[in-house]
Amino acid sequence: MKLKELLAYSGGTLLNEVDDTMEIEAFTIDSREQKENSFFIPLSSKIEERPNHIRNAFENGAIGAFSTEEIAVPQGKFLIKVDNTLEALHTLAKNDRMSMMNVPLIAITGSVGKTTTKDMVYAVLSSTYTTLKNEGNFNNEIGMPFTLINYQNQEMIILEMGMSAMGEMSLLTNIAKPNVALITNIGTSHIGNLGSRENILKAKLEILEGMDEEGTLILNTDNDLLGTVEKVKPRLMTVGIQKQADYQAYNVQVNKDCTTFCVQESGKEYAFKIMLSSEKFVYNALLAIGVGRLYHIPMEKIQAALEHCQYTKMRMNIEKINGMTIINDCYNASLESIKAALDALLSQNGKRKVAILGDVLELGKYSSKLHEEIGKAVAEAKVDKLISIGDFCQDVKNGAVQNGMPETAILTLSKTEDVLDKLDTILEKEDDVLVKASRGMKFETIIEKIDQVLTV
Repeated sequence: MKLKELLAYSGGTLLNEVDDTMEIEAFTIDSREQKENSFFIPLSSKIEERPNHIRNAFENGAIGAFSTEEIAVPQGKFLIKVDNTLEALHTLAKNDRMSMMNVPLIAITGSVGKTTTKDMVYAVLSSTYTTLKNEGNFNNEIGMPFTLINYQNQEMIILEMGMSAMGEMSLLTNIAKPNVALITNIGTSHIGNLGSRENILKAKLEILEGMDEEGTLILNTDNDLLGTVEKVKPRLMTVGIQKQADYQAYNVQVNKDCTTFCVQESGKEYAFKIMLSSEKFVYNALLAIGVGRLYHIPMEKIQAALEHCQYTKMRMNIEKINGMTIINDCYNASLESIKAALDALLSQNGKRKVAILGDVLELGKYSSKLHEEIGKAVAEAKVDKLISIGDFCQDVKNGAVQNGMPETAILTLSKTEDVLDKLDTILEKEDDVLVKASRGMKFETIIEKIDQVLTV
């Protein structure tokens, strides 16, 4: 992007005399990670810290930066004055997107499964097209527009969109203007903020506000609430297993290291394999198949892409350590995703099933009830050992005991660090171990400790 385009798209004012035809080669939001000819966007919540961040960015190679005030800058570098740096990022991203509306953009949302679906859609589209996707958890009001402005002439764009309150999806979709929107499911994530699953559906459907009638909305209609969505502005495509759908899976087989299923199209059967162990991941794959066929990718290419898909770290990563199988799914959690992870745990063939589960956050007044539901799911899965950690560990225990799990098989702890020195006494060789919690529980420290304890 040229500087004169950056000025026009952001609506800011240039404070220094520099060549406005210079090329901005990258955008960054971390002053420590600059590249030559990059542009820094300071977003620190402490406004008084921003001048220092800007100076650090210049020292590390940035050529320019947004700023809400005038500060001295090195020779040949520049500031663009704006009233609000986050709003400037949004305006820049929106206008940048409007300049490339010929590039198809696929937006992905849902209560659970967004990142797995994004990984699958990326595998499918990148088999044929150069494709940009947001990395990690860059799916909010900062990460999503930041991904957009770092577009580098790719043929496709995939953006995961997260939200926790009404209006947030509206903001994101009106910046991104998706051609295709995917909704994985409606569960209980953020129900503490939104009050009901019906409100979660309403908030997710805000994604339609940025779409026109030429777009396509793809839904998992086996989900009870998504199954009620009928009259929408874009074209509607459906996927499912239980209900009739445009892309419907059958012959679903869950194995210890993969899941297989079949799909028919135009009377021909296609067999698929995904390297994840739960029927619930079939829905993610079906959404990716739908996107692939929208953009004319042959089924044979889609089959290969899904089988060899690379998944985001800490998302259902299965590793073998000294005879044990560790399912690392500690990136985030909800009731629905825990149930899917328990399916994967059950598909393993070790001697014992051990679930190390932490709090699911942002459930508000529903926290106790939904953590009891988690305990119930653990009991119904016939897990041999449950380690429940966090403020709601007793609720998880209560739900498990009430549904038949022996109290002697349950250990409750208040903090993540409390389990670290107990792992060598809790875990046994040939155990299958699930490690899962909301991101704020920092369960990656448990994975690190397991690596240390079990490889000694």
